[in-house]
Amino acid sequence: MEKNQTTADILARYVQKRKEKETGSPKQTPDPQLHSYLQAAAVLHCFEPETLRPLDSQYAHPQLRVLLYDHITHVAGGLGSGSFALKMPVRQQALRQLGTKAAMAEALKANPQHTITDLQKTFETYVNSQEQHYDVTGMKYQELTLLCQLVTWLDGLDPQLPRLTDLLPLLERKSVLAGFEHLVDDNFMGRQDELKQLREFIHIGEQKRSLADKILEEFIVANPDPDRKPILSICGPGGIGKSALLARLLMENSVGKKAQRIPFAYLAFDQPTLRIEAPFTILLEAISQLELQLPEHKTHFDDFRNEVRSFRDDQGSIKSRGLTFDTRAGRINVSMGITQSLYQHFGVLLQKLQTDFNQAVLLVLDTFEEVEYRDKESLSGFWTMLQEIHQVYPLFSVIIAGRTSVQDMRGDTGFVEEIHLEHLKTADSIQLLKNLGIEATTAATVVEHIGGNPLSLRLAANLITSMQQSGERLAFDDFTYNSALTFELNEQLIQGQLYNRILNHIHDENVRKLAHPGMALRVISPEIILRVLAPICELPVNNLDEAFRLFEDLKREHALVRIGPEDTLIYRPEIRQAMIKLLQQDKFDQLRELHLAAIDYYANKDGIPARAEEMYHRLALGEDPPYILRDRWMDGIESAIVPNLREYSATMQAWLASVISLEVSRNVYMHSSLLEWENNITRKVQKALAQYDIDVALDLLHERDDRSDTSPLYALEAKALLIREDPEGAAKILRQGITQVAGGANPGRLAELYWLYAQVWLLKGNHNEAIALLGLAERAVSKLTYPIAQMQILSHLLKITTDNNGTAVQIRDLRTRLNNAAKKLTIHYSHQDAFVIRLAKFYLQDEFPDTYDILDMFETGTQEVWNDMLTNENIRGLDEFRGDWEQGDQFETYQSLA
Repeated sequence: MEKNQTTADILARYVQKRKEKETGSPKQTPDPQLHSYLQAAAVLHCFEPETLRPLDSQYAHPQLRVLLYDHITHVAGGLGSGSFALKMPVRQQALRQLGTKAAMAEALKANPQHTITDLQKTFETYVNSQEQHYDVTGMKYQELTLLCQLVTWLDGLDPQLPRLTDLLPLLERKSVLAGFEHLVDDNFMGRQDELKQLREFIHIGEQKRSLADKILEEFIVANPDPDRKPILSICGPGGIGKSALLARLLMENSVGKKAQRIPFAYLAFDQPTLRIEAPFTILLEAISQLELQLPEHKTHFDDFRNEVRSFRDDQGSIKSRGLTFDTRAGRINVSMGITQSLYQHFGVLLQKLQTDFNQAVLLVLDTFEEVEYRDKESLSGFWTMLQEIHQVYPLFSVIIAGRTSVQDMRGDTGFVEEIHLEHLKTADSIQLLKNLGIEATTAATVVEHIGGNPLSLRLAANLITSMQQSGERLAFDDFTYNSALTFELNEQLIQGQLYNRILNHIHDENVRKLAHPGMALRVISPEIILRVLAPICELPVNNLDEAFRLFEDLKREHALVRIGPEDTLIYRPEIRQAMIKLLQQDKFDQLRELHLAAIDYYANKDGIPARAEEMYHRLALGEDPPYILRDRWMDGIESAIVPNLREYSATMQAWLASVISLEVSRNVYMHSSLLEWENNITRKVQKALAQYDIDVALDLLHERDDRSDTSPLYALEAKALLIREDPEGAAKILRQGITQVAGGANPGRLAELYWLYAQVWLLKGNHNEAIALLGLAERAVSKLTYPIAQMQILSHLLKITTDNNGTAVQIRDLRTRLNNAAKKLTIHYSHQDAFVIRLAKFYLQDEFPDTYDILDMFETGTQEVWNDMLTNENIRGLDEFRGDWEQGDQFETYQSLA
């Protein structure tokens, strides 16, 4: 049946249903054909309509999508993604009609090749069991979730099943385990020294319970050690077992009596809701998990949420100029004090959670590699938050797991205790392989050659099993460590060799090519196989149907890929990291061809995911000039670009650090372009100034002496010196900047320098010089389409002129110019500039009521220019003269404070 005809039939069916609804026509009783299909589909979690078979083969239908149109819905996520399922009421009714487990088991036979998802397994286990006892309290969160779905399907049909009303509260309590319980491995081996160190760190006593059958018998109650380090960092390369170690500790803590458990929050930084540059988001997620464990303290948690609302309101008042300050430094310090108060309130909350005895509260931050690439200025607020909470509640414990040493990121050792995870001990490595089915002698040989990285050992076990099945000789002599390489590089080398061996055991040569060299791509789809991979990898694929079949073959290689969004497969990152190094060595030319083909493919696609892949391949290839990279950059792709940072050259890393908050070696910038350095330094200095790190800001600014004709750094350095109360130093920098920028093509930069220089003269008490400089600033911006800057300058001129005995003619002229500027305002003004509109309204309300009424539609209320505004306010409305890299939340924060 043609696809277009099927679509037309579905649309006709839709029109018919609309008519029936409008006329009130009664629904027809389902015919036997529909009934047969619904019962066959009711026992399947998901299905493809084209392949679904009815219970009775005599009822086969040629247009099943049309027949089932009213009864099916799309499945999102997981193995069933892109398939269909029965709507819940339809499924429940069909299962009631089947009635018994035997009838359901018989219905499964109609479609023996159905997709086996976790939910499908749960259902079939239920159907094929005579009687089943559900120990719901001992179930993992995922198991409990599946049971809830099963109970919902059957909808009271089986009274032996637990009731949904009993399961849902338990499911909510266990949701705190959802983030890490999948990391708990029955074959977890060794790490006893590390576990002991972790237990001591969070104040768990020596009498330990096992995961299976012991409980926590003793809790050490002691006065907090003032020298105790509040952060424990677990670092090591990918696959070394960091997350598994954490999961073991947390699951161990979750067993036993409630009074003996340590309250904790487990946060993984691959969650989009966590923003490390806004640390309070971490606290909000943490209290959500703590509340699940301590529901009796709901009032205290709600109180803290109210504190967060007040914090946001107070910071908003500073940004909107609802609060006034004498100096820039005063404004920054009050903002920092508001933030500090919030963190202290969190520490007080932790105190209130403890009733019978002092007890540690644990915050676990996993996959820190997702954020550890951020520049030091972006992470500064996060470290400050942890330190402030620890000072209020010394038993606040933080464990951070990532690939990089936290000490290296922070630059100190007094705050951090570290565990560097390396190989398992030899005996533990051998036992792990034996647990995975490898004979002892073979296991010992393998460990001797490849070491004790858990990921490498599991790969080796898979490889040995495959080699034994094919009758190959077991040989690991070529797997040796290179003492000249770092531990992490050695691990990648060994894992790359193992993956290469595993790929050689994929029987289908075409699937093998999809991985090598096809793993140059991060994402695979049937269209990508056809358009990008087939021509370069010499795959016999001529159309989408053939590409889809190869895609389905690759999908079965679970060790290589995971299911991605929108019918895609994603190569597992730990595999790609190892394989890319091999590709660079033995298939360099093909690797380059694949990058180029992928760029061409994605450049013609819309949306953030496609642009992210395009930019990844451009950066990995490293051949584009900066102007092309900047033209193709798109906000929102940062998190998809950074994980592959090590694949990019130093030149590409320098460019990337000029557009996002990325920490790279400062040596890289000694040889980068002036524009890239200025872009990078601008963001870093803005953050440093907003955090009152004046010395850091000035050190960064003095990294290089050269400046471009449109450099924002003169204004930044002047502000740093003004915050430090050094107007003479600021004046010197501003004179240099005006001389440099005056000949350029950026009047906005020049206006900002005049504006700041006027503030210097006002601080000295010279109003005439200030008026002259503000006049020059107004002239620079008078031709701008967006009038906010001119309105602000004229409002300040009116304040100074009026307060210093200006003539009526001068004041009338300034108001007329302000009126003319205000008439140019359009609806597209920035909310950050609202206070400028209030200033203009204050000076226009008496003489220009019509303009006042127009401005009142944009912003209600008026506001006089206060004296302190004259010397510590930023000029607004210059966005059209700033780079794209100067926009966003960070720039707004800097503007509102510094």
